[in-house]
Amino acid sequence: MHLGAEIVDADAIVHELQAAGQPVFLNMIERWGNQIVDSISGSLDRAAVASIVFGDKAELRALEAMVHPAVGAEVNRRVEAAAETDRVLIFDNPLLVKKASEADQVASEPDSQSDNGARLAEAPSSADEESKVGSWPAIAAL
Repeated sequence: MHLGAEIVDADAIVHELQAAGQPVFLNMIERWGNQIVDSISGSLDRAAVASIVFGDKAELRALEAMVHPAVGAEVNRRVEAAAETDRVLIFDNPLLVKKASEADQVASEPDSQSDNGARLAEAPSSADEESKVGSWPAIAAL
């Protein structure tokens, strides 16, 4: 929580779901084996995963099929929990909201310390028109 607002951070949720022993982590190991596990910590070796999926669209789709539904379910769970309160909900999604029309309001705050713009530009799907949204002007002061 930040200044009374409930924050749903999609990146943090991904990290939680990919923690050692979690179902998403186990599904990833089932597909790619222990080569994606850090031999010292036993946690996910994100660089190893990136080397597999970012050069192969089929592998990227496989990763997305494992991660996105789980993230969506957890985001929905947190949004529903926040709806029971009177708090403002801030949804932090570095990959942007694909269906912005489903939100009551969408705001964007440029983050000079973030590499999210670079991540979007480098993503294999960045040629898709929907990913060329850019930085939207804020419509609500956060």
